[in-house]
This record gives sequence, structure tokens and C-alpha cells, in this order.
Amino acid sequence: MSIFYKRDFGNLEKLILIGNKIKDISSLSSNNFPHLKTLILENNDLDSSIIPILKKLNLPELNQLSLYKNKITDIKIFSLMKKFTKLKLFYIGENKFINDDSNDFYKFPKSLEEFGLTGNFDGKNINFIRRLGIENLKIFYISRNKLTNLQCLKEINFIRLDEFWADNNNITDIKEIMNIGNKENIRRINLKQNKINNLNELFNIIHFFPNLQILNLTGNDEIRKEELDKMWVKIIDKNQINLKIEIDY
Repeated sequence: MSIFYKRDFGNLEKLILIGNKIKDISSLSSNNFPHLKTLILENNDLDSSIIPILKKLNLPELNQLSLYKNKITDIKIFSLMKKFTKLKLFYIGENKFINDDSNDFYKFPKSLEEFGLTGNFDGKNINFIRRLGIENLKIFYISRNKLTNLQCLKEINFIRLDEFWADNNNITDIKEIMNIGNKENIRRINLKQNKINNLNELFNIIHFFPNLQILNLTGNDEIRKEELDKMWVKIIDKNQINLKIEIDY
């Protein structure tokens, strides 16, 4: 990282450093990045000490930030969100967070459209999500967190959610998707590799998702094609819906 120390990168728009075992980005603090739009620091060894460094950086145009697969444990990483007012994409998955005892609420920029919170919780402390201002998201990933339910979303008023990904969890009840707020805008739900065992209940709730186009249920071993075929006839008879349900055949 010494290459960045007191060098002029004033015109840089993208900085992508993936899989370099980086532990320290303090050398970036000696620069201004007035035009940087993309900062990708995935698959490194960065820990929570990155937080004050990112707070110091001048990144007024940043719209993509990925810290995926590092060693960040402090949820204060979300305090950065109010700084990056033009951010559209933020990936923080595969960092194992340790919850704190505070009730701090972390405001996210209205510009944020895509947020990846994958593999962060191992089924624990997931209610922390209620402290994140993510109501403006269009795409939300909450995969690989060993979730058994989606009650943590119940109080979040999603305004424009278009895609919801909760694959590779331990959800058994299809009715858990009813915890997603403002269902009317959702076009895609991915529940791949869960443990759904009551697909027949979809008939009773599908009308709450009038614009749903794709429901991915592949890898749910309890679901059978025969079960889906019977229920699908009932759904079509009752609802005018353009929906594709993906299962294993």
C-alpha cells in the first residue's frame, strides 16, 4: 500500500484491490480522491481499524464500496453510511459482526440501492438489522446467515424493494416472506437452499405480491414437482399473475 503514500491520484475513479492480504489502508489517508467512484477491498485482512481511516478519506463521489470477506467485527462500520451521500452499492458480507449493547440507529443515504449483508451473523444478533436505515433499498442480500425466520424485517418499511435474496439459510416456512414490508413492488425473491416444507401455503399469500415474477426455491429438498403443479393450478385459477417458480426437477 506504500504506493499510495503522498502520491497524486486526484483523477482516479476506480480502486480495486482484491485478495491482497491487506491489513492496513492508512496510506490512503495521505491522498485526496475527489473523483473516486468505486472502492473494492474484497477478500483481504482488514479489521475494524479501517473505520476511522475511511471516515477521514475524502470520497465525495463514491457510489460503490465493497468490504466483502474481511475481518471487520464492529458494527460501527455502518456509521460510515451517512458520510457517503452518493453511495449506491455497499457489500459488507462475510465479516462476522459482534453486536454491541447500544441502540444506535445507522442512517443510510437515500441513494443506496444495493446492500449485501451475507454471512455476517450465523443466526445470532440478526435483529440488529432493525437499526439500519435500509428502507430505500432496491436489492437486499441477507443470505448465508443461518436464519430460521424473517421476523427481523417486520418493522422495516421498504419503499422500493425490487429484489430480496435470503438463500442458503434455514427457513422452513414459506409464510416468512410475509414479514417483508411493502410487498407490492417486489419482482424477485430468492429462497434457494433453505428448508421450505409447506409450499402449499403459498396459495394463501401469493396475492400479497402482485408484481412478483421470479420465486427461486431450488435446493429446498422438501418441495416436490407434483406438489407445485397442483398448487400452481389453484393459483392461476384465482390470481392473474405472471410468476415463475424455480424448483429442482
